[in-house]
Amino acid sequence: MEDGMNFHRKLDSKCDFCIELEDFSFSRFSKIYGNTQRIIFSNEYFNVMPTIGQLFLGSLLILPKEHYYSFAEIPEKRIEELNKIIKHLENKLVRFGKTVLFEHGTSPEIGGGCGIYHAHIHLVPVPSAIPPEFLLGKDITSLQNLESALLLGKQRKEYLLYRHVNNMFFIASPTSKLQSQHFRKKLVEFFDLKSPWDWREYGYEKKLIETIDYFRKNRVVLPRNFEIKEDRD
Repeated sequence: MEDGMNFHRKLDSKCDFCIELEDFSFSRFSKIYGNTQRIIFSNEYFNVMPTIGQLFLGSLLILPKEHYYSFAEIPEKRIEELNKIIKHLENKLVRFGKTVLFEHGTSPEIGGGCGIYHAHIHLVPVPSAIPPEFLLGKDITSLQNLESALLLGKQRKEYLLYRHVNNMFFIASPTSKLQSQHFRKKLVEFFDLKSPWDWREYGYEKKLIETIDYFRKNRVVLPRNFEIKEDRD
């Protein structure tokens, strides 16, 4: 995951996330919420925003500002910063429950995912633990940290990445073509939710606005100019 690999793409004019980040007025989100901005954290490399389709209050997306298909493609030197952001966010999400993390690493050539091929990690507070086998199947590899998981993901054309509430990481390669929004479907099934799994079915959401308000108004704001300094030799 070194700089100079041919994975990097500055912006993609057909990507919903790139459109929202580059010109908010043309985004799918603005068509529903008007001038309301959903970015609750931003630094040089990453943005954080509430998920459209809040299966659980406080559900967030972490995405790189630049266009990568998966987090396995981002430069390795940014993983430490990503870890710090995740930890910071989880400290703020304690009141909502223990958090799980997941990503479906794929690309337009492979298909699947949610139909948006811009890397994004889901950080979701859940009521209880979810067995990795339920989400990933039986052929899974356990790892101690995000760096190891993404390094393994880089060696695969497609991967499912999951971090349990106990902070253990698990990764698997799909054995068959997955339908769109695999993880969201599994969460709806496991917790027997009445909410739609498909984020495109959602209009205006009170939960999403409550998530934005929580991070902006209740003195747990992640400042837009918040920076995490990397240790350098």
